[in-house]
Amino acid sequence: MLGTRAESRHDVTAGDFVAAIATGAKGSIEVWSPAAGRDATVATGQYRLHTSLVEGREEGRQPDRDRRPPSVDALPRAHPSTGLLVDAGIGPLALLRTMAAVDDDTTVYVVADRRTAAGDPIAAGTLILARSVGAVVLGVDVRPGESAAGRAAREFGLARRHRNLALRTATSTLRGPTPLPPPVAFPVTVAVQCRILDGDGRHVLVAVGADPVHRLVPRELVTAGSGGFGTVHCKVIDATRSPVRLDVPGIPVDGPATAQLSLIPRETDAAIPRTPAALNAAPAMTVAFLIATKNGAGTVVDTIRSAEAQGPVYVVSDGSTDDTEAVATAAGARVLHLAKNVGKPSALRMAIDAFGLTRRYDAIAILDDDTVIDPDFLEHCRAALKPGVAIAVGKTLTRWDDDRPWNVWLASRAYAYWRYQATLRRGQSALNVMTCISGSNSVYRCELLDEVLVEKTPYIVDDTYWTLETHRRKLGRIVYVPEAKAHICDPTNLRDWYKQNLRWIWGSFQGVWGHRVGRQASLFDVTYVMQILDWVMYVVLAPLLVLLALTRDWVEPATLGQLTLAGYGAGAAIAAAVLGKWRLAVMTPALILVDWLYRIVFFHAFVKTVRQPRVESCRWDSPTRYV
Repeated sequence: MLGTRAESRHDVTAGDFVAAIATGAKGSIEVWSPAAGRDATVATGQYRLHTSLVEGREEGRQPDRDRRPPSVDALPRAHPSTGLLVDAGIGPLALLRTMAAVDDDTTVYVVADRRTAAGDPIAAGTLILARSVGAVVLGVDVRPGESAAGRAAREFGLARRHRNLALRTATSTLRGPTPLPPPVAFPVTVAVQCRILDGDGRHVLVAVGADPVHRLVPRELVTAGSGGFGTVHCKVIDATRSPVRLDVPGIPVDGPATAQLSLIPRETDAAIPRTPAALNAAPAMTVAFLIATKNGAGTVVDTIRSAEAQGPVYVVSDGSTDDTEAVATAAGARVLHLAKNVGKPSALRMAIDAFGLTRRYDAIAILDDDTVIDPDFLEHCRAALKPGVAIAVGKTLTRWDDDRPWNVWLASRAYAYWRYQATLRRGQSALNVMTCISGSNSVYRCELLDEVLVEKTPYIVDDTYWTLETHRRKLGRIVYVPEAKAHICDPTNLRDWYKQNLRWIWGSFQGVWGHRVGRQASLFDVTYVMQILDWVMYVVLAPLLVLLALTRDWVEPATLGQLTLAGYGAGAAIAAAVLGKWRLAVMTPALILVDWLYRIVFFHAFVKTVRQPRVESCRWDSPTRYV
């Protein structure tokens, strides 16, 4: 259907607006008003087909036909709500009417056959709209003799998840009221859930999502619900992204004082301004924890226990062959088990889609299966996610206990974390030019993850790709939150240490090459080029100067050794005092040897980048874990 135009028109009644959507790489949304005549076009809007379900030849990507839905045992056993299965063929208008008619205890699933949805203009339009109105999109591979709804119900275990299941198809009728008022803004409007804070006959003060700024909205745009919640009609301003970008109407209100002074309508003949009702605070940002693990039965329980008091925990077992699924479930997490190892980014994307996390929460904290966070980790990260901030990066600390007091690899990693985070990371965060985030302990806004978390990450380090995409596409700030502490397992032997560092540096070099760092006039590019020059000095110039000094008798070998020991020793002593690990100061000679070995890793990573600047699959083996 690429390059073609297909229209879908429906019979309408008074107050209805119909969307006709052309499938393919680009198309249009057209809205008809019955008041202007059956065929009178009153508004149009452009969109770009971009959905994870309708996988066409978009930006050079071939559809992945081998992807399979999660196991039926992965989802919760029961849920006190109704599940409504909706065939994607019902069309966008029918989906809007369905969403408006169902109650709050009903979860709507839009089901489509992957093989046919891309060529069906009605189904394509339904899928584009589904995510923006709060529906869950389920893609299945329908076999001969069965329906898409039946296949989805079996493969996603919906009969176990819901006590009641209902079906809505293109030929079925929807009973009950359909309170969908005509759009008040063109080209398209959708109803978005909001919290109603205050109001009168003319205006309503609402809070939408995690936005800390309240908005004063005309009364006719708000439909009141129960429990202080309702819906507000928002204009679709950009349908080229998933989820669709919306424009929340109304006047921004910084707080109760501003509203009382000027924005709440006054009695026209009152000598003294009327005091409005007390305004409730906007709802707190909702955050879930997501852990990707492979054979992490020995450590994932500690990770879950450290997080479960701060928010709901979800785990995706990426082809584990041990008891990971059982122990994670017993620890209280909701677990998705993948029979085949697909790699961390693919596993995370599948878990987010299966559990509907970006639809249900404002942000997601992604942890490694050997990470233990402090009790106030999420509190500090949530406070740091101010408007405009997309990623909050926690402070990484090595789990270096008394069981391994003289392990040189843990000592070197503890020192490296301290040195990097105390200097470079703090400065980069202040300038919004962070080049590296902690994939083991960071919190991401859901709208960002829907943009950057792709199944086939082109670099061997997934969070390198997320970081560079965030900067290049200007998706938000990345901030370092040193108060949010996370303790992780690090390599305890030379083999694991070398492999992990090689993968990290290789991923960084891939990002520099793939995202063309240094070829744009931006502060991020300038500071990254400065960091690359620092790498060159560290890896090449410093050893060269040492060699020249020794071969040309610029300095006595003993003197050079003493200066080197003194310099490293000063840094190790400061780190030992800050971290409370006095052993670091004593292990200075070992730290020097590891630092020189690190230069060899840089050379190796550079060669690997030249040979393989991109990867087909972001999979690797984690270092040996310890409890």
